[in-house]
Amino acid sequence: MRGDFKILWLAFGALFLSACQTGEVSTNLGGINLEFLKNQPPQEIYENSNFVVGLKLKNSLPQAVEGVEVCVSDIISSEHGGIVGEECDSISMYSAEHREGMISYEEQVLYFPKDGQAYAYKDMGLGPDQTTIIAEVKYPVKTTSTLNICLKKDPTQDIAEISCETNSVFTKNDISDQFSPVVLDKLESTITAEGNSNRIFLDLYFKKSGTGEVFSEGDDQNMMQFKITLGTKDVSFQCNTKKEGYLQFNELSEMVTCNGLLELNEHVEVNSLKVETSYDYKVKITNSLIKIKKLNTGGNS
Repeated sequence: MRGDFKILWLAFGALFLSACQTGEVSTNLGGINLEFLKNQPPQEIYENSNFVVGLKLKNSLPQAVEGVEVCVSDIISSEHGGIVGEECDSISMYSAEHREGMISYEEQVLYFPKDGQAYAYKDMGLGPDQTTIIAEVKYPVKTTSTLNICLKKDPTQDIAEISCETNSVFTKNDISDQFSPVVLDKLESTITAEGNSNRIFLDLYFKKSGTGEVFSEGDDQNMMQFKITLGTKDVSFQCNTKKEGYLQFNELSEMVTCNGLLELNEHVEVNSLKVETSYDYKVKITNSLIKIKKLNTGGNS
């Protein structure tokens, strides 16, 4: 019995090691994550002692990303040194490898400050006893989600040769190429007759990762640009958004309703529906309750 248990345990270990070597199981959400390297910064920092901030970035997107901005800051006044203001660096990241439901991440390590320098806190006599160091990554995202949709010229007609519903619901399993921080999670379509034409109504349900947020500079906050096309048809979609072509993403999920008038030449047509999104995304992490050990004439406090 002990021998059988040992063999089973070795087999499990080999399987676990194989999974670690080939990558991690993919999920429906992706993007660039970051984390602090161990003891960079340390959880206790002595006044006048040097320290650095080390960060690991992991890209799970299946495409390379240009213009990745990484910034660090702390909450202590600049008169005490440390990280003065917000220090940033801009990098590019290669694409992750996606194969058979597994992801091999593209990783990079960054250190702040750059060029082998170091931070230090000074004149801490009346300063705080602890600090929080903040790291943030911002990067642009462009994705395209596609699905095949069946449309009937006469919505009331039953088609025997093919399954073609007037009202259709598409879930994430029906939608291709949607690996990103924000995904098209569900789409509902309805087609109605309108004179000699047809009108298609679309309810699009977008969902974002639990970490991070869509962001945009200026007065229009958290805006995600999107565009809908239906095969080669010239359809102008009108949506219930405050700004044409943009969806304000304030919550974990958002829904937008769009409609467009189209001409159907055949009694039944199958067209490719494409939803393109473009936005900036940011993820912020904090290293809290870092103790600052003050120095005085009597030794360490």
